Amino acid sequence: MKPSISIIVPVYNVEDYLADCLNSILEQTYQEYELILVDDGSTDNSLKIAQQYVDKFPGRIFLYTKKNEGPGLARNLGIEKAKGKYLLFIDSDDVVEPTMLEELYESAFLLDTDIVFCPYYRHGLYQETTIEGVFEFDADKVYQGTDFLEASDYTVTTCSKLYRTKFIKQFLFPEHWFEDVAWLPVVMSYAKKISYVPTPFYHYLRHETSIVSSISDEQILGSLDAIRYIVEHSNKEALMTVAPFTASLILYMCTRRPAFADRYVDLLLEYKDFILSGTDREDHPRLSVRLDYYYQNFQAIPKCIYYDHFGKQQISEEEQQNIDGWIGNLVEFDATIVCLDESNCDVNEDPAIKQAYDAGRYDIVGQYFKCKRLIEHGGIALSRQVRGIKYITPLLLRTKAVFGFQNETSITDRIYASVAGHPALSEILDHFMKHLEDDLPMSAALSELLIKEHGITYSYELESNFKQKYIAAYDDSLRVYASCVLSYDYGIGTAYTDCYRKSAGTVEQPDGQYTLVDRFYYETLIQITKDYTVYQMDRERQNKACESFRLQTRINRLRKRLFWQTMRIFVLRDRSENWKINFNAVTRMKIIWYPYQVIRKLFPAKDVQQWNADRAQDKQLIYFREKLENPIEEEDEDFSNKED
Repeated sequence: MKPSISIIVPVYNVEDYLADCLNSILEQTYQEYELILVDDGSTDNSLKIAQQYVDKFPGRIFLYTKKNEGPGLARNLGIEKAKGKYLLFIDSDDVVEPTMLEELYESAFLLDTDIVFCPYYRHGLYQETTIEGVFEFDADKVYQGTDFLEASDYTVTTCSKLYRTKFIKQFLFPEHWFEDVAWLPVVMSYAKKISYVPTPFYHYLRHETSIVSSISDEQILGSLDAIRYIVEHSNKEALMTVAPFTASLILYMCTRRPAFADRYVDLLLEYKDFILSGTDREDHPRLSVRLDYYYQNFQAIPKCIYYDHFGKQQISEEEQQNIDGWIGNLVEFDATIVCLDESNCDVNEDPAIKQAYDAGRYDIVGQYFKCKRLIEHGGIALSRQVRGIKYITPLLLRTKAVFGFQNETSITDRIYASVAGHPALSEILDHFMKHLEDDLPMSAALSELLIKEHGITYSYELESNFKQKYIAAYDDSLRVYASCVLSYDYGIGTAYTDCYRKSAGTVEQPDGQYTLVDRFYYETLIQITKDYTVYQMDRERQNKACESFRLQTRINRLRKRLFWQTMRIFVLRDRSENWKINFNAVTRMKIIWYPYQVIRKLFPAKDVQQWNADRAQDKQLIYFREKLENPIEEEDEDFSNKED
């Protein structure tokens, strides 16, 4: 008998997870399905395990093999072999709930839709579990694929969805990486009838051997090709939905993969006409503000690091470790690191610099040439003493010149960055030449220009303002960040680099040996640690308040739907084709029974309206509401917001 559903599972090196996946499928309450396994050139025991299941369940499980080309082409082969009326994709290292097929197929049959989708559990590397893919859709209504794109922002996962085979065979997966990111938006742009089941049935298991965890940096850049695929293959009639979705997806990728944020911004600029022509400013006000930042005189600081090594000095072991760690911590493989020395710099071009070189003041010579390179080409001037902590790329996209406080009286000279030709760098170089006889001429030049002339003064509020940790100058094209961003790693997760100047001395105490630190570092460390803890606690309280409001909204929506779902039972019964799929009364009644159960379990002894009234008087909830009027957003989470 022809199966109702074809389940397609691409298999590649998942010997530790495949059995659990297949067992969860075989335990389904709905049994009218075929299981298609496509081995994508596994090199472990995955193929052997798959064959064992085929031998045990002949006629139910089918196995096909091919050379390794990625999960997209493996799914294409599964689509070609599928015989069912509907398709379901399951990754070979994930598991599903026993009632998944029954619930999704029931919705597809009753509402006659091309795609049915549901939320899913995401299990992280550290055993954290979240429910994602939740939509404010009604379970008894039919929507269009554009409704999905408008509500999802950037949710793109092919699993946890049931597809009509006839409809989906029009769309094949592309060959490049992130094929699901490319494929699903295109499919949704053409879908006219989709439905939603609000219960999560799919368990997405993230582990060290997952494709998402194991792909290389070069493969991550395949997401650029995925976004291009969306633009080129989506339904042209759905432009007003696809364009803002694509823009949101690009900006999300910027935040999700900050090491390559500049690549995504380049893509955003490449599709400027496409995005602007399909994005209504009134419908997407926040997105429009973010786009304006990039589409109005935007210029990124080049991802090129300059450090100096004049006089053939011996580089210490710690300095070499810092340099080696820049690639992978501070910038990624597509960045450039240039060592400035006698081979690429003319120390005779200026008499004063030549004099400093002859006097053995090599650090000063290096500061001169680093500043000059930034004026000519733009980039990042870095000292060998700087340790990279996290990718600096987001800072390079927020403004045209980046500096940071060393303490309350000076700007650090160990790291700064700018675009080519920024006026601040030319002025800094002039001040630098005037202070050439000082012990630290670059530090003196930075302090004189930014602190004295432009009035950028330090205050501790700059450190504790985790929403905006900088002071701007030069028409907002230059930013001076708090010391917790560029100079010191206080252990609170806000630093991009660590320029801490360790003291040569230590002190012995009865309970151990301690490194000496200066007063500013110690006092700031003590204070900022306390304030950051309070800040995080306050954010957690706000999150819980939001959850409370969302819960009330969902409960009210469930209550409103009870009556209408009851009336639909008689219509659904008449649409049954034969007695085998004529759902019994219990099956039909659960459409209205489940929401009722949710309400009764949450509030077994109280009326919902009375519960809402009690909560409105809750002083703690009132406090949360006041806090929500001015929500706090960390700059790191949305660096593209011009107002941050």
